[in-house]
Amino acid sequence: MKNNDRYELYLRLSQAEKEQLETNAYKCGLSKSVYLRQLIWERRLRLSRAQRLENCVLRYIR
Repeated sequence: MKNNDRYELYLRLSQAEKEQLETNAYKCGLSKSVYLRQLIWERRLRLSRAQRLENCVLRYIR
């Protein structure tokens, strides 16, 4: 993809929506931009390996 094929998109989110976007992207090990692109293309998103390990450890210690 060439630079002239890229577009900037500005959107307004509430504080809660922004935090949810950041949380979801982090859990998948993706940047917010890549996370949103994956959603646009309806790709299946998975938790990152580190997040899956963390969830497993948290379940074990609870």
